[in-house]
Amino acid sequence: MDHVKHRPPTTSESVMKPLLWLLLVVALIVNVSTSFLWEGLTQVAVSIPTGVLFLGSAVGLWLLRDKQQA
Repeated sequence: MDHVKHRPPTTSESVMKPLLWLLLVVALIVNVSTSFLWEGLTQVAVSIPTGVLFLGSAVGLWLLRDKQQA
């Protein structure tokens, strides 16, 4: 079985992960709440950017994940 040596996270990774988690949660909350708060173009105008922010945060977290295998 191959054992991969893991490097410690860099400072930018240490700061980036919590920020991405915060953006992910806030974007999710805002995106879900748009259904209850607005209608029509306002809902779309808020929902699309928060959806893109959510997806971007998720991809960023996926790219920064620990790549160790079980």
